[in-house]
Amino acid sequence: MSRPQQGQPERGLFRPRGMPNQIQSRMQGNASQFPGGQNVNMMAMNAARSRFPPGVRGPPGFPPQPNFGGNYGPGGPRGDFAGGFSRPPMRGFGPGSVNMSMRGPPMGPPPGAGPRPDSGMFSGPGGNNMTYPMQGGTSPAGPRVAPVRPYQRGGGQVQVTPPTARTKGGKREGKGRNVDEEDILSVRPLGAGQEVGRSCILLDFKGKKILLDMGIHPAFNGHASLPYLDHINVDEIELLLITHFHLDHCGALPFFLMKTKFKGRTFMTHATKAIYRWMLSDFLRVSQGQEQLFTEADIEKSMDKIETLDFHEEKEVGGVRFWCYTAGHVLGAAMFMIEIAGVRILYTGDFSKEEDRHLCAAEIPSVRADVVIMEATYGIHVHEDRETREHRFLQQVRSVLMRGGKCLIPAFALGRAQEIQLILDEYWAMHPEMQEYPIYYASVLAKKCMAVYQTYTGAMNDRIKKKIAVHNPFNFKFIQPIRVNVPARLRMNFDSSR
Repeated sequence: MSRPQQGQPERGLFRPRGMPNQIQSRMQGNASQFPGGQNVNMMAMNAARSRFPPGVRGPPGFPPQPNFGGNYGPGGPRGDFAGGFSRPPMRGFGPGSVNMSMRGPPMGPPPGAGPRPDSGMFSGPGGNNMTYPMQGGTSPAGPRVAPVRPYQRGGGQVQVTPPTARTKGGKREGKGRNVDEEDILSVRPLGAGQEVGRSCILLDFKGKKILLDMGIHPAFNGHASLPYLDHINVDEIELLLITHFHLDHCGALPFFLMKTKFKGRTFMTHATKAIYRWMLSDFLRVSQGQEQLFTEADIEKSMDKIETLDFHEEKEVGGVRFWCYTAGHVLGAAMFMIEIAGVRILYTGDFSKEEDRHLCAAEIPSVRADVVIMEATYGIHVHEDRETREHRFLQQVRSVLMRGGKCLIPAFALGRAQEIQLILDEYWAMHPEMQEYPIYYASVLAKKCMAVYQTYTGAMNDRIKKKIAVHNPFNFKFIQPIRVNVPARLRMNFDSSR
């Protein structure tokens, strides 16, 4: 888990054209992100590398540019080269993107990268036993430790022209394009930068330090699942904003609030806080027998340190103004607009532009952001329209039941489960022949949080608001929680929110 040497010369400065307000993006890599890292975002890597000619080293941490075809210079349509990387034909990824398959011998640490740590958050328990991954995506069998992923140091620095230095034409006053060091906005992913999980981003601008989300990685336990908090001074953080209640965005919050030196303020929406309590308690229950970062008492005490805000309600902490917009995704999910010294940063968290049975679609902010930090897990996916998906789902359920079968539908306990329940309850109401088939849901967490969904209908879409005048749609007519005596040894898996 090597890191760049101190004093390493900075390379790879490029300035995308056409960006407003003289924003210049300087991507800083890591010497171990390519050779030793898992789950590397190859598209992002190649997008950065494509700005450099073959054989020329790009941003720090990227290997010399091979001779790929297309935007990568000579090398033929596939551009295979020693080491096992290949470029098959691609569609829909834009110029310069490459789908790299990895083959060949196992990699060692990058030259000059320095020793790996013996223990701690990078290596987890048994750090000396850490192995580097095979190029084929597999690694020798060994103890379960923290992922072989470097700390995502210096994820990006954005030089932002403050409003006071802009002219009407959007150009900076004075000679040249030099920007004061104080105008550099540092964006550092402490998690989720090259992976899905443990979302946590540090903003540093004008002496203000803000954390966005505090999640855990669902594939790891204990300290190995945390964001890389040991690389920051926690007591310097003034503000923490949580976008929604999913564990990969808030699962480390009780640990952060109760076990660290954090003295700042924490904000989330009302619905997020209401569900956060039950979500984290359920997480403790299903993770019994594993290393746990906090206790039930820590969760209760953390509730007192969490402040709430409404959508579009403006708050100010230490000269930092912020407010939030509806993000869709799940009940209470928010996108935060943060303003520091006149510069606006929009952090989307997870969001959805598709309105469903109970949630509004993500809002388009009415004010312009200078910098956008956007979730893009499904950024290249094209989904069928909602009606087509619902129709196919209902026909499959109907088909199973009509031929005497039993239909089991695994779903996330919060968000997806309620959406499926709304769909099924409405279909059963419209088709009397289906009402002889009972519907049950088996989730302690979903049952506990149903009261929250019944309470916060005002935060949902117009479809729900119209129905609420006649009947609360979350008081289901044809769906009820299952009641069965489950042996204690099976109860954890049976009731698991996952």
